Amino acid sequence: MNRIKEYERVKNLLNEYANEAFFKKHFFSFYKAVSTYHVLKNVWIDKKFDDYKDFREAFFQFYKIIGIYVSEPFKEKYYDKMKELRDLGKTEISVVELANDLKDNNKIQFSFATKLLNIVDDEKYPIYDSYVVKAFGFPIKYGSLKQYSENYKIITETYKSLLLDYECKKMIETFRKMFPLSEKLSNMRILDFIVWKIGEQIKKGNLKK
Repeated sequence: MNRIKEYERVKNLLNEYANEAFFKKHFFSFYKAVSTYHVLKNVWIDKKFDDYKDFREAFFQFYKIIGIYVSEPFKEKYYDKMKELRDLGKTEISVVELANDLKDNNKIQFSFATKLLNIVDDEKYPIYDSYVVKAFGFPIKYGSLKQYSENYKIITETYKSLLLDYECKKMIETFRKMFPLSEKLSNMRILDFIVWKIGEQIKKGNLKK
């Protein structure tokens, strides 16, 4: 794995695009994402999301865990696993084991596994999806669980290194000022939002790779 290459790529993308002008250009998209996640996280921390009848649907809509991607039995299994992890609290969880547990008719749903881990502990577990993959420059293709896991390690390690970078810290401060609800989110989650949006714009052809 060439972690230096991906680190430099993502750092350069952040230095070029992740600024106040970019945040303003995508203000409503960022605002909606931060606001929704803020509410979901508060309910999660409350550990009583069974009392919030619309939590499940809101979570599934936010993370696109919907019928065109997954089966109904998968959604039931996923929600049961969510409740199980909620009761455990913050703990060390193997993304590989979770992805194996959450197969949908033997199909690996690695992205959705990371999105479950993300609500459990967004300081430790970023998300993995096609936009993040695009930002990192990984080949966009269906791969093995081993390949997904290796890519995810690169993403996690890259984020941890970037969060020590002075320019990255300034970028996050700017983001927090523009989106006050993000004050309660971890730096990792904010970086997650920004890289995701850059990857989205690359994939749509709106930004240079």
